[in-house]
Amino acid sequence: MKYTIKVHPEKSLPKDVQKLFSVLLQHFIPPPPDLNLDGIERSINHILARYILALSPLLRYGLLILLKFFEWGPFFFGFGLIRFSNLNFNLQLKYIDKWNHSRVNQLREFLNGVRGMIMAAAMMDKRIWEYVGYAPEEHIHEKIKQHEQLMSSMEV
Repeated sequence: MKYTIKVHPEKSLPKDVQKLFSVLLQHFIPPPPDLNLDGIERSINHILARYILALSPLLRYGLLILLKFFEWGPFFFGFGLIRFSNLNFNLQLKYIDKWNHSRVNQLREFLNGVRGMIMAAAMMDKRIWEYVGYAPEEHIHEKIKQHEQLMSSMEV
């Protein structure tokens, strides 16, 4: 029996989760002034949606519930009855810092996992590759030449 993952390209994440990812992107990857972040935000949200929608239903809904808890969590941390994405930038930093230094290990690890997902999705965008000067094609060709040289030296 072959198990296939069904990803529906027409489906996307809830708007509040997309907004949360866009806000977190600004904290985890500070935007340089000469990088157009608008298109990258859409691209990263699309990549994250493909990843999350490919999860099993139990993991997907669990992750979405935790993301919504993170979004509404400022109430529990003493920031008032306001969503994370509606806090000002400095309060958002304090809120993220409270999660990073929480006594509850699961809260810290959840935030680290979300950070990792966002960073991995960001590094899949070729515009960020160009910005940081990452050119894998040259590296791949160099490694192929090294491999061919190694194999030709072993044939002797």
